Formats: sequence, structure tokens, C-alpha cells
Amino acid sequence: MTTKIFLVSAVLFALSFINSVNAITSREKEIKVFALVNGKWSNNVCLDNWGWEKGNYAAVRLYMCSGGNNQKWTLETVGSDLTIVTIKSKHSGKCLDRGNGKIRDNAFLYDCNQSGSQQWRVKYGAGKAMSLQPYYGPGSKQDEVCLQADGATVGTYVRLQRCNNDGKSNEYYAQKFYIGGLFEIP
Repeated sequence: MTTKIFLVSAVLFALSFINSVNAITSREKEIKVFALVNGKWSNNVCLDNWGWEKGNYAAVRLYMCSGGNNQKWTLETVGSDLTIVTIKSKHSGKCLDRGNGKIRDNAFLYDCNQSGSQQWRVKYGAGKAMSLQPYYGPGSKQDEVCLQADGATVGTYVRLQRCNNDGKSNEYYAQKFYIGGLFEIP
């Protein structure tokens, strides 16, 4: 009788422990929704799901920050490395994709598929700035390519360029993004 009570108690304890771990894990995976404001320009331009498109290969460009769902993004970590993320459009549910990842390739939105072309390394810099670099896997050179806005005008494409780490040039600031207003926690 004592063995059965002990066994039942052990099972109940194990189940409560598993539920606690699941609750903690789900809280850690809460995803914040925010805007990505480009750091080069003082006129408040945000990463934008251009034209409110919902299909694959939808353009990602800069547009005046408006707070619309086409400018709201979520970052979800990939695996245990908290600096590797996928970036998802709240409007379309598609993920930021780099395609082949070559210099001057435009970023676009595509069905989220957990492929390497949708994984980005977040590299934090001074003043809450961050650069977004394609993640090519462990051991690969990570600092060669960055996401960059090529201009300040509405409709400017966001594309891959060689990273510039000089801390002062236009290219350096065009490769910096800031997290804008936190809109909600789903």
C-alpha cells in the first residue's frame, strides 16, 4: 500500500514538474510585436511589408512609420542560441527571407519554412542599435553580409550588402535597426 501511494505521489510530482517547465518554456517563447526602425534616417522610416502583399516574394522596403500591421514584426529564436532568429510579418504571417544570400539581393517575404535563408543573426551594437546578418550556420563567417536600407526615401529596398563596421559612414548607419514601439505581447 505504501509503495502504491509513493508511486502515485511520484507520478503526480513528475507531472506537476513537467507542467511547470512547459509553463516556463511557453512564457520564455512569448513573442513581442514591434517595428524595426532604420537607424540611418532621422525621418522615422520602418521596415515595411510593402503594398500590404500577402503572397510569396512580397517586397520588404522602407516606409514612413505608421504602426500598421504591415510594419509589425516578431522575432522568434531558433534553437538555443538567442541571437539566431526568424523575423515574421504580423500582417502576412510570412518570414523575412534572403533567398540565395548574395550581395545586393533584396530581402522579401516567403512562407515560413525554418530554412537557413530565413535565419538571421541579431548583432547588438551601441545605443540599442542592432544589425541583422544572414546566419549561415555554425563556424561560418558571420560578419561579411548585413541587411541594409539603400536610401531614405519611401519605397527604398532593403537588401544584403557587405557589412561596414567603421562606426561613421552612411553604410554603417544604413545597416542599423532599432526596435520601435512595442505594440503587444500575443
